[in-house]
Amino acid sequence: MKTELKTIFKDKQVYLSAIMFVAWVCIAALADGGFAAAPAACAIAAVAFAAMCVGVTRFVALNDGLFNKNAVTFMLSVGLAFYPLGQAFGAATAGSESKVLLALAVIAIAACVAVLVAMLLKCLILDFFQPLALDTVTVIVLIVGAAFTIAAAVAAAIYGCHGLALGLGAGMLVTAAMSVIWAKNQPMGEFAGIEGEPLDIFRNGEGGYSTFRIPSLIALDKDVLNAKCGLDLNCDVLLALAEGRKNSSHDTGVVDMLGKLSADGGDTWTPLAVMFTYGEEVGKFGNPTVALDRATGEICMAMLAAAKKDNFDYNTYFVKGRLTAKLTIEWGELRDISLEKEQGAKGGQDGVRKHTLMVGPGKGVQLRGEHEGRIVIPASNGGNSYVIFSDDGGETWNRGDAAGSGNECEAAQLDDGTLVLVVRDGKGCTMPHPEQYQKLSFSTDGGETWARKEVATPLKTPICMASLASVGGKLAITYPDSFHTRVKLTLGESEDGGATWTTRLLYRGASGYSCLTADGDGRMYVLAEVGRVNYNEKLVFLKLAR
Repeated sequence: MKTELKTIFKDKQVYLSAIMFVAWVCIAALADGGFAAAPAACAIAAVAFAAMCVGVTRFVALNDGLFNKNAVTFMLSVGLAFYPLGQAFGAATAGSESKVLLALAVIAIAACVAVLVAMLLKCLILDFFQPLALDTVTVIVLIVGAAFTIAAAVAAAIYGCHGLALGLGAGMLVTAAMSVIWAKNQPMGEFAGIEGEPLDIFRNGEGGYSTFRIPSLIALDKDVLNAKCGLDLNCDVLLALAEGRKNSSHDTGVVDMLGKLSADGGDTWTPLAVMFTYGEEVGKFGNPTVALDRATGEICMAMLAAAKKDNFDYNTYFVKGRLTAKLTIEWGELRDISLEKEQGAKGGQDGVRKHTLMVGPGKGVQLRGEHEGRIVIPASNGGNSYVIFSDDGGETWNRGDAAGSGNECEAAQLDDGTLVLVVRDGKGCTMPHPEQYQKLSFSTDGGETWARKEVATPLKTPICMASLASVGGKLAITYPDSFHTRVKLTLGESEDGGATWTTRLLYRGASGYSCLTADGDGRMYVLAEVGRVNYNEKLVFLKLAR
């Protein structure tokens, strides 16, 4: 807790701004007639103002280095300044029976209620807004501040202090307006360490989909495809998959599995294609986890699927597909590889239950060496992660021992045959984590058991999925480099199997899930969730500089 407090309040400018705001409200509250006119309203307003100051201070401090701190502090200060100004105005107009002030106060209060209800509906019910460092504590504090502001304004209006009611209502409205203006005008962060320009291959709104999430990216070996599928390719084919969430960014609803392909190293992409859908029925296909079967040239994919009528109780499916000369995929039949279900088991907001065999997301791997040809799919259920594997091309599946606690995992095979797994730790999902790091587990028998579990690395992480790849003798990982929130997409590389790391920033800004892959020439590519304020504004394709 001490570490977290030091992190949040280390910024002297933000801290001094909060003190200045509190000084303003004290001066305004002591103004002649202020407390005398409406003492209850002024007391409630002081609590509201303090909550808003804490919320804004916390937000700015947690996002230090991600935007123009001076600009956002100034913009939010303008709104917060209305609180003490409102109290001063209330004192100056105490006893006034002006019908105009009363009408304006009623309008301001009604507008505040509408804004608060609209924001709660948008952020928590109709959609799920996940902006920069807006953690649970900050959200609660700001909601309390807004609710107390409305309560203070209502109390002031009832006691006849119409000027104070108007000032408080205006303060909340201006603060909300300034926040929206800032968010709408916030530019994209800077990209680094890439070749060419980033490509927005899945942008929210495309094809009528509200949000694209959960990236999957794999390089399909041209030599395998040419030999096994009768194709004539000059370079590896990149397959990018994502969930297309139709009406909102919620984890459940109308969610289709979508894809695009590139046969020129990611310079151009095929049009958006629907791979799997429930059609007119409300349902979801998600968590794409893909590998290439070198023996047949088939694309192997595991995924989750569920319909609303079944209360989004997921089944886990495995399917194979073949690439055509037209850069389309002909998929075979879905095979159910789910775990046995427990009757009456309840799911969370994302629908996942204890018995759900959650695969990936991202990509799987086909092993080389001692377990040549084994298809490995990272998976989890009941709070533990492991891999499921098949030695007969996906006809039958086995489950390895637990590699560690958590879910949403990805695997890569080192040159010496070791299988490495990275697992998302899900403890305290929306709270800052001042001392949380990426952890790796290592298997020397193809994922059946784990010789070393949850080995700590120096790589910082929030609660978020990370992606692993083995490239040219190196172990590589992409992840958000932050303890607090999903920001700063970063590439880490290790030449000693994860003991030591070098890192480089890829995107300075809101960043979520990513999928890292490499082609046969050792060139690395990333498909990642990024945005200006909200990390799931689009999926961007990056070609990493060598």
